Amino acid sequence: HDLIGIDYFQTFAGRGLLKSKPQADAHDGKQNVYGKVLTLDEAIEAPFNDPNDPTIYAPIERDIAEHKVRKGRAIFCQTPGVFEAGNGLIGLQGSLLEMAMQPEKLMVLYRKIAEWCTSYIDNILERGVDVVHFSDDWGQNNRMLFSPKMWWKIVYETLKISTHHAGNAVHILAYGIATGDPQIVLAAAAVRRAKHAQVR
Repeated sequence: HDLIGIDYFQTFAGRGLLKSKPQADAHDGKQNVYGKVLTLDEAIEAPFNDPNDPTIYAPIERDIAEHKVRKGRAIFCQTPGVFEAGNGLIGLQGSLLEMAMQPEKLMVLYRKIAEWCTSYIDNILERGVDVVHFSDDWGQNNRMLFSPKMWWKIVYETLKISTHHAGNAVHILAYGIATGDPQIVLAAAAVRRAKHAQVR
């Protein structure tokens, strides 16, 4: 409230990207909260949930009824950013490795995530969400995990598919841009396009 001058509530979808949670192999045990840590090829081929499935939006609808309709708060809705969501599928180590080894193929996964988000965004805005909140951490408070050049090539080119689709109602939380390097600050600002969007 103090930062942006509005009383707001943040809501979350009822389901994630993956249609089913893959189980880790018994011999390697590589697993995160989403299930098995996938290879890049597996993530590209993995079926995503239907973005028009109403069960995804049930908790969002409840939060809108309680916090917007009854209490008059603005509703921010958590929306997958390509880098952070990709980490959930192939792991942070996998993301950074593929940036170095197969950047064009990694963009295929990021584009798949961003295009799924366009339908998701349509659904949440139709239901009454006020702000599409992207969480896409690219590093720590004062440094990025990868170069601004790589950000422009891979993250910007895919994340803009979904951020631009959301129009003016965009907020991006992305650690890694709070730095004196003007390249990084300008690169992050470029995603938002609309004058009412905020990046922090």
